Amino acid sequence: MMQVYKYDENYIYESPVVLEDDSPIPDNCTIIAPSDGLYIPKFNPKTKKWIESASKEYIDSLKPLVPGQTEAEKVKKQLSDLTYQLMMDGVL
Repeated sequence: MMQVYKYDENYIYESPVVLEDDSPIPDNCTIIAPSDGLYIPKFNPKTKKWIESASKEYIDSLKPLVPGQTEAEKVKKQLSDLTYQLMMDGVL
């Protein structure tokens, strides 16, 4: 038995596939495993490496908010950051 890694027409990782030892590797598969830590792995057939295809915004949306931070605390932080920026720009 041999495990390969299947990707779609855009080279985005789909799933692992187990093949018999004498089976040919399908065109949309590679024996190279996706790297740990990739959110949406994409295979680059030229470099034979998996790369991250997820946007920073998507990755950030998956990260939990700071524990215990209330909505009011988030608004205070935003207001503080905005006030600081206005002061640095000479508006205030």
